[in-house]
Amino acid sequence: MGERKSGLTASSVARAKPKDKAYKLSDYDGLYLLVKPTGARYWRMNYRFHNLQRTVTFGRYPELLLADARQRLNARRLLADGIDPIDQAKLNKIQESISFANTFKTVSDEWLEKVQLCQSASNRGLTQIPCRFDISALCAANWIGGQQGAHVDGLESMGQ
Repeated sequence: MGERKSGLTASSVARAKPKDKAYKLSDYDGLYLLVKPTGARYWRMNYRFHNLQRTVTFGRYPELLLADARQRLNARRLLADGIDPIDQAKLNKIQESISFANTFKTVSDEWLEKVQLCQSASNRGLTQIPCRFDISALCAANWIGGQQGAHVDGLESMGQ
């Protein structure tokens, strides 16, 4: 009792064969498997957000199994909180790429390049801006290396 009934089982998903037209095999909570004529099978969910019909794709079968697709139904929770799951996925992807791009080493390498350009311009008499080369910043960059800038706290930067 209290168990959810599902229209899909792992074996019914595995037995899904392509037909002349794309068709859907429905699970619960709006999750379905779209089977295309090419044989490709996609886990999807349709929903409405601000009166617009939208479809989120979770992944392809067999890379994403039935149990894994069901776990990705957190899109329902986002909708309940008034958040569009597709927009949230895009924001998460952007945040992740920014996070990986902002390692301490990357930022320090950019800084070093700017310092060298500044020194080069100063040596040619093109600028009056004083340029300082701080060797301690390079040592810190080598020690911290690929740590994400947002995750480096005071103790890490002091070596404790």
